Amino acid sequence: MKEKIKLFKVKKEDIFIILPLIFIFSAILVLNLHIPLMADDFLNKIDINHNRINSIFQVIQNLIRRYYNENGRIFSHGIGGILLMFNQKYIAILNSTIFCIFIYQIYRFIDMEKYESKNSKVIISILYILIVFLLIWKFIPAFGQVFLWRIGAANYLWTSVFILAMVLSIKKVYKDRCVRENGKNNIEIKKIILYIILSFITGSTNENPVVGVIVILFAYMYLVKFRHKESIKIYIAMLISMLTGYILMLTAPGNFKRINYFKESPYLIERYLNRLDNMFHKFYMYILILFLLAITIHILSSIVKSNESESESEIYILAALATFFSMIMSPTFPARAMIMTVVFLIIAIMISINNIFLYTKICGYLLILFALCLGSFFFIKNYPQALSKNIEYEKKYEKRERIIYESKKKGVLDNIVVPEVKAGGDKYEAAFELDDIEKDNPKNWMNKSISWYYGVNSVTLK
Repeated sequence: MKEKIKLFKVKKEDIFIILPLIFIFSAILVLNLHIPLMADDFLNKIDINHNRINSIFQVIQNLIRRYYNENGRIFSHGIGGILLMFNQKYIAILNSTIFCIFIYQIYRFIDMEKYESKNSKVIISILYILIVFLLIWKFIPAFGQVFLWRIGAANYLWTSVFILAMVLSIKKVYKDRCVRENGKNNIEIKKIILYIILSFITGSTNENPVVGVIVILFAYMYLVKFRHKESIKIYIAMLISMLTGYILMLTAPGNFKRINYFKESPYLIERYLNRLDNMFHKFYMYILILFLLAITIHILSSIVKSNESESESEIYILAALATFFSMIMSPTFPARAMIMTVVFLIIAIMISINNIFLYTKICGYLLILFALCLGSFFFIKNYPQALSKNIEYEKKYEKRERIIYESKKKGVLDNIVVPEVKAGGDKYEAAFELDDIEKDNPKNWMNKSISWYYGVNSVTLK
Protein backbone atom coordinates (compact mmCIF):
# COMPACT_ATOMS: atom_id res chain seq x y z
CA MET A 1 0.00 0.00 0.00
CA LYS A 2 1.30 3.40 -0.92
CA GLU A 3 2.31 5.70 1.89
CA LYS A 4 -0.31 8.37 2.61
CA ILE A 5 0.55 12.04 2.36
CA LYS A 6 1.01 13.53 5.83
CA LEU A 7 2.48 16.83 6.88
CA PHE A 8 3.13 15.46 10.35
CA LYS A 9 3.99 11.81 11.05
CA VAL A 10 3.51 10.62 14.61
CA LYS A 11 4.70 7.13 15.47
CA LYS A 12 3.23 5.10 18.31
CA GLU A 13 6.18 5.70 20.62
CA ASP A 14 5.75 9.44 20.09
CA ILE A 15 2.28 9.51 21.64
CA PHE A 16 3.75 10.89 24.89
CA ILE A 17 4.67 14.03 22.94
CA ILE A 18 1.02 15.00 23.47
CA LEU A 19 1.75 15.61 27.18
CA PRO A 20 3.93 18.73 26.78
CA LEU A 21 1.66 19.91 23.96
CA ILE A 22 -1.35 19.71 26.29
CA PHE A 23 0.52 21.89 28.78
CA ILE A 24 1.47 24.37 26.04
CA PHE A 25 -2.09 24.40 24.66
CA SER A 26 -3.53 25.09 28.12
CA ALA A 27 -1.09 27.92 28.84
CA ILE A 28 -1.77 29.68 25.54
CA LEU A 29 -5.53 29.03 25.66
CA VAL A 30 -5.84 30.74 29.05
CA LEU A 31 -4.24 33.84 27.50
CA ASN A 32 -6.29 33.60 24.29
CA LEU A 33 -9.58 33.50 26.21
CA HIS A 34 -8.97 37.07 27.38
CA ILE A 35 -8.26 38.69 24.01
CA PRO A 36 -10.97 41.05 22.73
CA LEU A 37 -11.05 42.82 19.36
CA MET A 38 -8.39 45.49 18.81
CA ALA A 39 -6.77 47.66 16.13
CA ASP A 40 -7.00 46.01 12.65
CA ASP A 41 -9.54 43.47 13.94
CA PHE A 42 -12.29 46.08 13.62
CA LEU A 43 -11.23 46.95 10.07
CA ASN A 44 -11.38 43.26 9.14
CA LYS A 45 -14.81 42.82 10.74
CA ILE A 46 -16.51 45.28 8.39
CA ASP A 47 -17.01 45.15 4.62
CA ILE A 48 -16.65 47.85 1.96
CA ASN A 49 -20.16 49.12 2.81
CA HIS A 50 -19.25 49.42 6.51
CA ASN A 51 -21.43 46.47 7.50
CA ARG A 52 -20.27 43.67 9.79
CA ILE A 53 -18.89 40.70 7.88
CA ASN A 54 -21.02 37.56 8.12
CA SER A 55 -20.19 35.69 4.92
CA ILE A 56 -17.27 34.42 2.84
CA PHE A 57 -18.47 36.66 -0.02
CA GLN A 58 -17.88 39.74 2.15
CA VAL A 59 -14.42 38.43 3.11
CA ILE A 60 -13.55 38.04 -0.59
CA GLN A 61 -14.76 41.58 -1.29
CA ASN A 62 -12.51 42.83 1.51
CA LEU A 63 -9.53 40.91 0.10
CA ILE A 64 -9.97 42.48 -3.32
CA ARG A 65 -10.24 45.95 -1.79
CA ARG A 66 -7.12 45.42 0.32
CA TYR A 67 -5.14 43.99 -2.61
CA TYR A 68 -5.74 47.17 -4.60
CA ASN A 69 -5.52 49.67 -1.73
CA GLU A 70 -3.37 48.31 1.12
CA ASN A 71 -1.15 45.27 0.47
CA GLY A 72 -1.04 41.93 -1.30
CA ARG A 73 -1.29 39.52 1.64
CA ILE A 74 -4.47 37.95 0.35
CA PHE A 75 -3.80 34.59 1.99
CA SER A 76 -3.14 35.87 5.52
CA HIS A 77 -5.93 38.46 5.37
CA GLY A 78 -8.24 35.73 4.10
CA ILE A 79 -7.45 33.60 7.14
CA GLY A 80 -7.98 36.62 9.38
CA GLY A 81 -11.30 37.51 7.80
CA ILE A 82 -12.64 33.96 8.16
CA LEU A 83 -11.33 33.63 11.73
CA LEU A 84 -13.07 36.80 12.85
CA MET A 85 -16.41 35.37 11.75
CA PHE A 86 -16.21 32.85 14.60
CA ASN A 87 -17.14 33.28 18.24
CA GLN A 88 -14.24 34.60 20.34
CA LYS A 89 -13.97 31.33 22.30
CA TYR A 90 -13.70 29.30 19.10
CA ILE A 91 -11.01 31.66 17.84
CA ALA A 92 -9.11 31.17 21.11
CA ILE A 93 -9.25 27.38 20.74
CA LEU A 94 -8.26 27.50 17.05
CA ASN A 95 -5.30 29.83 17.62
CA SER A 96 -4.08 27.78 20.59
CA THR A 97 -4.27 24.61 18.49
CA ILE A 98 -2.35 26.23 15.64
CA PHE A 99 0.25 27.43 18.14
CA CYS A 100 0.81 23.82 19.26
CA ILE A 101 1.16 22.70 15.63
CA PHE A 102 3.69 25.51 15.18
CA ILE A 103 5.75 24.28 18.17
CA TYR A 104 5.52 20.67 16.97
CA GLN A 105 6.70 21.67 13.48
CA ILE A 106 9.84 23.28 14.90
CA TYR A 107 10.50 20.09 16.86
CA ARG A 108 10.17 18.05 13.63
CA PHE A 109 13.36 19.65 12.27
CA ILE A 110 15.35 17.71 14.86
CA ASP A 111 16.66 14.35 13.61
CA MET A 112 15.26 11.82 16.10
CA GLU A 113 15.83 8.78 13.87
CA LYS A 114 19.29 8.06 15.29
CA TYR A 115 17.90 7.22 18.73
CA GLU A 116 17.99 3.46 19.17
CA SER A 117 16.17 3.37 22.50
CA LYS A 118 12.47 4.19 22.22
CA ASN A 119 12.29 5.26 25.89
CA SER A 120 15.24 7.60 25.47
CA LYS A 121 13.69 9.04 22.31
CA VAL A 122 10.37 9.72 24.07
CA ILE A 123 12.00 11.45 27.05
CA ILE A 124 14.29 13.59 24.90
CA SER A 125 11.41 14.47 22.55
CA ILE A 126 9.34 15.76 25.48
CA LEU A 127 12.26 17.85 26.72
CA TYR A 128 12.95 19.22 23.23
CA ILE A 129 9.33 20.32 22.73
CA LEU A 130 9.40 22.12 26.07
CA ILE A 131 12.68 23.83 25.17
CA VAL A 132 11.28 24.96 21.80
CA PHE A 133 8.27 26.47 23.56
CA LEU A 134 10.41 28.19 26.20
CA LEU A 135 12.73 29.63 23.53
CA ILE A 136 9.73 30.93 21.59
CA TRP A 137 8.29 32.40 24.80
CA LYS A 138 11.52 34.21 25.64
CA PHE A 139 12.81 35.39 22.28
CA ILE A 140 9.83 36.23 20.04
CA PRO A 141 9.55 40.04 19.93
CA ALA A 142 5.98 41.31 20.34
CA PHE A 143 4.80 37.84 21.47
CA GLY A 144 1.24 39.07 22.07
CA GLN A 145 0.91 40.66 18.63
CA VAL A 146 2.12 37.53 16.86
CA PHE A 147 0.27 34.81 18.79
CA LEU A 148 -2.66 36.43 20.65
CA TRP A 149 -3.90 39.38 18.59
CA ARG A 150 -6.49 37.95 16.18
CA ILE A 151 -5.31 39.54 12.94
CA GLY A 152 -1.72 39.33 14.11
CA ALA A 153 -2.05 35.57 14.59
CA ALA A 154 -3.55 35.20 11.11
CA ASN A 155 -0.70 37.20 9.56
CA TYR A 156 2.18 35.64 11.49
CA LEU A 157 1.25 32.48 13.43
CA TRP A 158 -0.97 30.85 10.82
CA THR A 159 1.29 31.80 7.92
CA SER A 160 4.35 30.54 9.82
CA VAL A 161 2.72 27.11 10.00
CA PHE A 162 2.48 27.02 6.19
CA ILE A 163 6.03 28.35 5.82
CA LEU A 164 7.37 25.65 8.15
CA ALA A 165 5.35 23.01 6.30
CA MET A 166 7.06 24.20 3.12
CA VAL A 167 10.54 24.04 4.67
CA LEU A 168 9.80 20.59 6.12
CA SER A 169 8.82 19.54 2.59
CA ILE A 170 12.16 20.82 1.26
CA LYS A 171 13.94 18.83 3.95
CA LYS A 172 11.78 15.78 3.18
CA VAL A 173 12.75 15.84 -0.52
CA TYR A 174 16.40 15.80 0.57
CA LYS A 175 15.86 12.92 3.01
CA ASP A 176 13.85 10.97 0.43
CA ARG A 177 16.73 11.37 -2.01
CA CYS A 178 19.00 9.69 0.54
CA VAL A 179 16.48 6.87 0.96
CA ARG A 180 16.03 6.39 -2.78
CA GLU A 181 19.76 5.99 -3.18
CA ASN A 182 19.36 2.93 -0.98
CA GLY A 183 16.88 1.37 -3.36
CA LYS A 184 13.40 2.66 -2.48
CA ASN A 185 10.76 4.05 -4.84
CA ASN A 186 10.48 7.57 -6.21
CA ILE A 187 8.42 10.32 -4.56
CA GLU A 188 4.70 9.98 -5.31
CA ILE A 189 3.18 12.47 -7.72
CA LYS A 190 0.56 13.41 -5.08
CA LYS A 191 3.32 14.51 -2.75
CA ILE A 192 4.92 16.61 -5.46
CA ILE A 193 1.59 18.35 -6.14
CA LEU A 194 1.21 19.01 -2.42
CA TYR A 195 4.71 20.50 -2.26
CA ILE A 196 3.95 22.80 -5.20
CA ILE A 197 0.69 24.01 -3.62
CA LEU A 198 2.48 24.64 -0.31
CA SER A 199 5.16 26.56 -2.21
CA PHE A 200 2.61 28.89 -3.79
CA ILE A 201 0.92 29.51 -0.43
CA THR A 202 4.30 30.19 1.19
CA GLY A 203 5.19 32.71 -1.50
CA SER A 204 1.97 34.64 -0.84
CA THR A 205 2.19 34.71 2.97
CA ASN A 206 4.69 37.32 4.18
CA GLU A 207 7.39 39.36 2.49
CA ASN A 208 10.62 38.59 4.35
CA PRO A 209 10.29 34.87 5.32
CA VAL A 210 10.16 33.92 1.63
CA VAL A 211 13.73 35.18 1.19
CA GLY A 212 14.85 32.85 4.00
CA VAL A 213 12.98 29.93 2.44
CA ILE A 214 14.71 30.58 -0.90
CA VAL A 215 18.09 30.41 0.91
CA ILE A 216 17.04 27.09 2.45
CA LEU A 217 15.87 25.74 -0.91
CA PHE A 218 19.18 26.53 -2.63
CA ALA A 219 21.12 25.16 0.35
CA TYR A 220 19.39 21.78 0.03
CA MET A 221 19.98 21.89 -3.72
CA TYR A 222 23.65 22.20 -2.89
CA LEU A 223 23.43 19.27 -0.46
CA VAL A 224 22.09 17.03 -3.22
CA LYS A 225 25.10 18.33 -5.21
CA PHE A 226 22.85 19.43 -8.09
CA ARG A 227 23.29 15.87 -9.41
CA HIS A 228 20.11 14.10 -8.37
CA LYS A 229 17.87 15.08 -11.27
CA GLU A 230 14.54 14.11 -9.70
CA SER A 231 15.18 16.11 -6.50
CA ILE A 232 16.42 19.12 -8.46
CA LYS A 233 13.32 19.04 -10.68
CA ILE A 234 11.09 19.01 -7.60
CA TYR A 235 13.04 21.87 -6.03
CA ILE A 236 12.82 23.94 -9.23
CA ALA A 237 9.05 23.34 -9.43
CA MET A 238 8.72 24.42 -5.79
CA LEU A 239 10.83 27.51 -6.42
CA ILE A 240 8.80 28.58 -9.48
CA SER A 241 5.53 28.05 -7.62
CA MET A 242 6.76 30.00 -4.59
CA LEU A 243 8.08 32.88 -6.70
CA THR A 244 4.73 33.06 -8.52
CA GLY A 245 2.88 33.55 -5.24
CA TYR A 246 5.57 35.96 -4.05
CA ILE A 247 5.38 38.15 -7.15
CA LEU A 248 1.58 38.26 -6.99
CA MET A 249 1.86 39.49 -3.40
CA LEU A 250 4.64 42.03 -3.99
CA THR A 251 3.11 43.55 -7.14
CA ALA A 252 -0.25 44.25 -5.52
CA PRO A 253 -1.30 47.85 -6.34
CA GLY A 254 -1.99 48.36 -2.63
CA ASN A 255 1.71 47.98 -1.80
CA PHE A 256 2.58 51.00 -3.94
CA LYS A 257 -0.18 53.07 -2.33
CA ARG A 258 0.77 52.03 1.19
CA ILE A 259 4.43 52.98 0.78
CA ASN A 260 3.36 56.62 0.51
CA TYR A 261 2.13 56.51 4.13
CA PHE A 262 5.74 56.38 5.37
CA LYS A 263 7.87 59.52 5.39
CA GLU A 264 11.45 58.85 4.32
CA SER A 265 14.34 60.74 2.79
CA PRO A 266 13.83 61.47 -0.94
CA TYR A 267 17.47 60.51 -1.53
CA LEU A 268 17.96 56.82 -2.28
CA ILE A 269 21.32 56.28 -0.53
CA GLU A 270 20.29 58.22 2.57
CA ARG A 271 16.98 56.36 2.70
CA TYR A 272 18.62 52.94 2.65
CA LEU A 273 21.35 53.96 5.09
CA ASN A 274 18.65 55.08 7.52
CA ARG A 275 16.85 51.77 7.09
CA LEU A 276 20.09 49.85 7.64
CA ASP A 277 20.84 51.83 10.78
CA ASN A 278 17.35 51.05 12.08
CA MET A 279 17.81 47.36 11.26
CA PHE A 280 21.11 47.08 13.13
CA HIS A 281 19.47 48.75 16.12
CA LYS A 282 16.64 46.21 16.06
CA PHE A 283 19.08 43.35 15.54
CA TYR A 284 20.96 44.45 18.66
CA MET A 285 17.72 44.81 20.64
CA TYR A 286 15.90 41.63 19.63
CA ILE A 287 18.12 39.16 17.77
CA LEU A 288 21.76 39.47 18.87
CA ILE A 289 21.63 37.24 21.97
CA LEU A 290 19.78 34.46 20.16
CA PHE A 291 22.10 34.77 17.15
CA LEU A 292 25.23 34.49 19.34
CA LEU A 293 23.65 31.53 21.12
CA ALA A 294 22.98 29.81 17.79
CA ILE A 295 26.55 30.46 16.58
CA THR A 296 28.12 29.26 19.85
CA ILE A 297 26.13 26.02 20.01
CA HIS A 298 26.75 25.44 16.30
CA ILE A 299 30.52 25.75 16.87
CA LEU A 300 30.30 23.28 19.78
CA SER A 301 28.32 20.93 17.56
CA SER A 302 30.92 21.24 14.79
CA ILE A 303 33.70 20.38 17.25
CA VAL A 304 32.04 17.19 18.51
CA LYS A 305 30.97 16.29 14.94
CA SER A 306 34.36 16.99 13.40
CA ASN A 307 34.03 14.03 11.03
CA GLU A 308 30.68 15.22 9.60
CA SER A 309 30.73 17.17 6.34
CA GLU A 310 27.14 18.46 6.41
CA SER A 311 25.62 20.64 9.10
CA GLU A 312 22.01 21.72 8.61
CA SER A 313 22.15 24.27 11.44
CA GLU A 314 24.28 26.50 9.20
CA ILE A 315 21.45 26.58 6.67
CA TYR A 316 18.96 27.95 9.18
CA ILE A 317 21.38 30.54 10.57
CA LEU A 318 21.89 31.87 7.04
CA ALA A 319 18.12 31.76 6.43
CA ALA A 320 17.56 33.76 9.63
CA LEU A 321 19.99 36.47 8.51
CA ALA A 322 18.45 36.58 5.02
CA THR A 323 14.95 36.82 6.50
CA PHE A 324 15.98 39.68 8.78
CA PHE A 325 18.06 41.80 6.43
CA SER A 326 15.68 41.44 3.48
CA MET A 327 13.50 43.91 5.37
CA ILE A 328 15.79 46.65 4.11
CA MET A 329 13.39 46.77 1.15
CA SER A 330 10.55 47.83 3.46
CA PRO A 331 10.03 51.37 4.76
CA THR A 332 8.91 49.95 8.12
CA PHE A 333 10.13 47.06 10.25
CA PRO A 334 7.74 46.19 13.11
CA ALA A 335 9.03 43.77 15.74
CA ARG A 336 6.36 41.21 14.80
CA ALA A 337 8.00 40.80 11.37
CA MET A 338 10.98 39.10 13.05
CA ILE A 339 9.08 35.92 13.91
CA MET A 340 10.68 33.71 11.24
CA THR A 341 14.15 35.13 11.95
CA VAL A 342 13.76 33.90 15.53
CA VAL A 343 12.22 30.60 14.43
CA PHE A 344 15.07 29.78 12.02
CA LEU A 345 17.64 30.53 14.75
CA ILE A 346 15.75 28.31 17.21
CA ILE A 347 15.70 25.50 14.62
CA ALA A 348 19.48 25.90 14.24
CA ILE A 349 19.94 25.78 18.02
CA MET A 350 17.80 22.66 18.42
CA ILE A 351 19.60 20.84 15.58
CA SER A 352 22.97 21.67 17.19
CA ILE A 353 21.86 20.63 20.68
CA ASN A 354 20.64 17.31 19.31
CA ASN A 355 23.92 16.74 17.45
CA ILE A 356 25.86 17.40 20.63
CA PHE A 357 23.61 15.06 22.61
CA LEU A 358 24.03 12.24 20.08
CA TYR A 359 27.83 12.48 20.19
CA THR A 360 28.37 13.32 23.88
CA LYS A 361 25.44 12.78 26.20
CA ILE A 362 27.04 14.57 29.15
CA CYS A 363 27.34 17.88 27.25
CA GLY A 364 23.92 17.28 25.72
CA TYR A 365 22.23 16.80 29.08
CA LEU A 366 23.98 19.87 30.48
CA LEU A 367 22.72 22.00 27.57
CA ILE A 368 19.19 20.60 27.89
CA LEU A 369 19.16 21.18 31.65
CA PHE A 370 20.50 24.72 31.26
CA ALA A 371 17.90 25.57 28.57
CA LEU A 372 15.04 24.10 30.63
CA CYS A 373 16.03 25.86 33.86
CA LEU A 374 16.64 29.26 32.27
CA GLY A 375 13.56 29.04 30.03
CA SER A 376 11.35 27.93 32.93
CA PHE A 377 12.60 30.84 35.01
CA PHE A 378 11.51 33.38 32.39
CA PHE A 379 8.18 31.61 31.78
CA ILE A 380 7.28 31.41 35.48
CA LYS A 381 8.35 35.03 35.93
CA ASN A 382 6.46 36.47 32.93
CA TYR A 383 3.34 34.32 32.55
CA PRO A 384 1.33 35.64 35.56
CA GLN A 385 2.01 39.22 34.50
CA ALA A 386 1.12 38.43 30.88
CA LEU A 387 -2.23 37.00 31.99
CA SER A 388 -2.89 39.91 34.36
CA LYS A 389 -2.12 42.55 31.70
CA ASN A 390 -4.34 40.91 29.07
CA ILE A 391 -7.21 40.57 31.55
CA GLU A 392 -6.78 44.24 32.48
CA TYR A 393 -6.97 45.23 28.81
CA GLU A 394 -10.06 43.04 28.32
CA LYS A 395 -11.86 44.80 31.19
CA LYS A 396 -11.05 48.23 29.74
CA TYR A 397 -12.38 47.11 26.37
CA GLU A 398 -15.60 45.76 27.90
CA LYS A 399 -16.14 49.06 29.72
CA ARG A 400 -15.70 50.98 26.46
CA GLU A 401 -18.07 48.65 24.64
CA ARG A 402 -20.76 49.10 27.31
CA ILE A 403 -20.52 52.88 26.98
CA ILE A 404 -20.93 52.71 23.20
CA TYR A 405 -23.95 50.36 23.40
CA GLU A 406 -25.59 52.43 26.15
CA SER A 407 -25.07 55.65 24.17
CA LYS A 408 -26.46 54.02 21.04
CA LYS A 409 -29.49 52.82 23.00
CA LYS A 410 -30.14 56.41 24.13
CA GLY A 411 -29.94 57.59 20.52
CA VAL A 412 -26.51 59.24 20.86
CA LEU A 413 -24.52 58.43 17.70
CA ASP A 414 -22.08 61.35 17.44
CA ASN A 415 -18.88 61.96 19.39
CA ILE A 416 -19.45 59.18 21.90
CA VAL A 417 -16.84 59.76 24.60
CA VAL A 418 -15.04 56.56 25.62
CA PRO A 419 -12.01 55.77 27.80
CA GLU A 420 -8.65 54.98 26.24
CA VAL A 421 -7.91 51.29 25.76
CA LYS A 422 -4.20 50.95 25.23
CA ALA A 423 -1.68 48.29 26.27
CA GLY A 424 1.38 48.96 28.38
CA GLY A 425 4.93 47.98 27.52
CA ASP A 426 4.65 44.22 28.06
CA LYS A 427 5.41 42.27 24.86
CA TYR A 428 3.05 39.49 26.00
CA GLU A 429 0.04 41.81 25.70
CA ALA A 430 -1.95 41.25 22.52
CA ALA A 431 -2.32 45.02 22.08
CA PHE A 432 1.40 45.69 22.60
CA GLU A 433 2.32 48.81 20.54
CA LEU A 434 -0.99 48.74 18.64
CA ASP A 435 -2.93 51.91 17.80
CA ASP A 436 -6.04 53.13 19.61
CA ILE A 437 -8.57 55.82 18.71
CA GLU A 438 -7.54 59.47 18.88
CA LYS A 439 -9.19 62.39 20.65
CA ASP A 440 -11.24 64.76 18.47
CA ASN A 441 -10.10 63.08 15.26
CA PRO A 442 -13.07 61.33 13.60
CA LYS A 443 -11.04 60.83 10.40
CA ASN A 444 -8.45 58.65 12.16
CA TRP A 445 -8.63 55.09 10.78
CA MET A 446 -9.21 53.58 14.24
CA ASN A 447 -11.96 56.08 15.07
CA LYS A 448 -13.68 55.30 11.77
CA SER A 449 -13.36 51.51 11.94
CA ILE A 450 -14.69 51.33 15.53
CA SER A 451 -17.56 53.69 14.62
CA TRP A 452 -18.48 51.53 11.62
CA TYR A 453 -18.22 48.33 13.63
CA TYR A 454 -20.61 49.55 16.34
CA GLY A 455 -22.91 51.34 13.91
CA VAL A 456 -22.40 54.88 15.25
CA ASN A 457 -21.28 58.09 13.56
CA SER A 458 -18.18 58.89 15.61
CA VAL A 459 -16.27 58.14 18.81
CA THR A 460 -13.65 60.10 20.70
CA LEU A 461 -11.51 59.83 23.82
CA LYS A 462 -12.24 61.44 27.18
